[in-house]
Amino acid sequence: MIVIDPGSAEDMDFWRAHNPAVVDMVEGAGRAAESPAAAFVCQNFTCLAPTGDPAKLRAALAAPRGAPRARGAAAPLDVGQLLGSARGKQ
Repeated sequence: MIVIDPGSAEDMDFWRAHNPAVVDMVEGAGRAAESPAAAFVCQNFTCLAPTGDPAKLRAALAAPRGAPRARGAAAPLDVGQLLGSARGKQ
């Protein structure tokens, strides 16, 4: 688990220095500093759409690894695409 507060310069600086890909993912998803908390559930370099809904987070974490998505669930996000879009903003 990684916790990042995009509104905290200290958090952002720390993660930018230690794991810039995570910062790119947060920035690429358009998470503004004033946005409510969001969870990114990732597996094998693919992430589900970020969610702030505790029930959706519990379901995503309870799903067996490699399990198919539930009907109506958001399509997975490709981390490479997120990183590419975040880097393109610079």
